Amino acid sequence: MPIRLSNFFIQFMETDQLGRIATMHQQLADRKPEGTLHHECILLAEMASTAVDFSKTGIPVDPSCLPRSDKIRPDFMSGGPRVIVEKAGISFAEEGVQQDQDNDDINALDPDDKPYRYYESNRVLGKLYRAIDEREFLKDMQKKAQTHAEPRGEIDTLMKRLWDYVKRETLLIQWEHYGNLAREIRETYWHSNSSSIHIC
Repeated sequence: MPIRLSNFFIQFMETDQLGRIATMHQQLADRKPEGTLHHECILLAEMASTAVDFSKTGIPVDPSCLPRSDKIRPDFMSGGPRVIVEKAGISFAEEGVQQDQDNDDINALDPDDKPYRYYESNRVLGKLYRAIDEREFLKDMQKKAQTHAEPRGEIDTLMKRLWDYVKRETLLIQWEHYGNLAREIRETYWHSNSSSIHIC
């Protein structure tokens, strides 16, 4: 019995494609004129349902049935406001196929090696994403934190409560000396992503 259970978990880890399916569904639904009614989106929705039910049914998703994907995503799937968004010039038809067929042995080991390219989505998720100015939102929160005070004299904002929670949960963890390293990694990540994406 324990051997069967361990085999089940190994198979689950090998065949777990839910995140990949969900990401591909978002990409295709935004890109195709039919949206979620496109035949590939319907296929991905069925595959997502199978992937979710795998722990109950034992039926895995067949990765060979996944549609071809590429490294081009709508702007609302980007990591933040520092990502360069291309306004025009992306050819969806050939670029994705070329990137998939271009896999050599090294790229096959690390499929996420190539940087993502982002375009401005004209659909509702893209419009909602661009309607929120992240920098302005954070500035506004910081301004309110400096001016707003409770009757007992303490600042009780979302940011302060969040920071208190982090400090409480990491009470015995020595992390302060990693602060500068974390900032360097973040800045390097944003800089490398921004410099590797070219505007058409």
